[in-house]
Amino acid sequence: MRDERQTLTLHTISTSAGLPFGVMPRVATITDMRKLSDAQLFERERDYLLSANLGFPLRMTADRDLQQPFQVDSFTFLLTIHHTFPRRTERLDLPIRVYLVMPNEEELTRLLSGRRPWDIRHDAGGSAYLACEQGRFSLFQEYSRFSSGRAERPLSEKVLSHVRQWVRGVRCAIESNRKKYPHGTLPPSLRDLNRTVAPFSPAAVGGRAKYTDGRLSAGRKENPRCRRVVLSDRAYIQIYNESRARIRTETGGLLLGHYENGVWYVVEASDPGINAKFFSAYHEGDDVYENHVCGVISRTYKHPLVFLGMWHRHPGSLDTFSSTDDVTNGKYAVSAGNGCVSAIVNYDPDFRLTFYYVERGRQGEVYYTRIDTQVGDGYIANKEMMKLATIADVNERDAANDSRGR
Repeated sequence: MRDERQTLTLHTISTSAGLPFGVMPRVATITDMRKLSDAQLFERERDYLLSANLGFPLRMTADRDLQQPFQVDSFTFLLTIHHTFPRRTERLDLPIRVYLVMPNEEELTRLLSGRRPWDIRHDAGGSAYLACEQGRFSLFQEYSRFSSGRAERPLSEKVLSHVRQWVRGVRCAIESNRKKYPHGTLPPSLRDLNRTVAPFSPAAVGGRAKYTDGRLSAGRKENPRCRRVVLSDRAYIQIYNESRARIRTETGGLLLGHYENGVWYVVEASDPGINAKFFSAYHEGDDVYENHVCGVISRTYKHPLVFLGMWHRHPGSLDTFSSTDDVTNGKYAVSAGNGCVSAIVNYDPDFRLTFYYVERGRQGEVYYTRIDTQVGDGYIANKEMMKLATIADVNERDAANDSRGR
């Protein structure tokens, strides 16, 4: 079937109760460690990440690798644990890594006056990750202790602690260069590096989780305001074409269509515009272009399309939103008046599209519900949505607007 292309290769892992960061239900002794099997050691790392309340869902890929996005201040990382853990990978690499997500290596280099950030290496695909081999911490030595049964704490706990130290060092270096980088000259998504940013919280006022799963296909309870998203063939290929054309950077655009009985029908998807700016970890859309082209597209249809939300690409497999995304999504949800939909495109390595319904709380908090997605004109039952306007339709519409004084 057509919408099999949307099949997710990542599975969310959940736990019924979380513990504060750095707290394990029980600390294993060195004697215990030597008795644990490889599978038990892998599960121990997983259990720690579930209990650490890192604000993003823990994922397991089809290859059974663990992927845990997390934030330290305004920095976003992706911690990966290879399925061979605690043994080395097939390439003999260490089975645990922390990848840079935002800011990326190039952006950090600019903030450091052209000096490349320290302790960075690259994998076979060219992605930058922390080697964790500077200062008092050595991942290689910690891994050797761990694999020989001489470590009592989960390896991922120690790695996360080191990342916090690394971020503090980078922030100090950026602060020392602040006079060379006046506030107005920094890219918008990096300006928050020069101020204190509140830690990411997985839950907001009232105890509601920031992320919930509303996919009926996953056996979950649907959100009545947005039960499903349907993409037309045209919208789907528009998103695919634009993301492929900017395969080395982030890109995005707006979504137009209709919603009916809790189903959001995306008929058209725009590109970000001719004056858009593209970077590896973010992009800046051309607002003037987007406002213009969306109006032109909307009027092309017999029933003018309405604004539904936005889409943009994320690096790697990160299919949850950054704090910068929260601000944008929250504004769109309010301006739309009925919440909005927001889609993330990933290439890991194949094209993957994840849709969320976005709502904004009374105190500004943003909530996301993951939504089932179908692709194809055949899923749009009301064909009136797809009809193009005729000359008679346009004249009738103009006459109606004139009678209302528009």
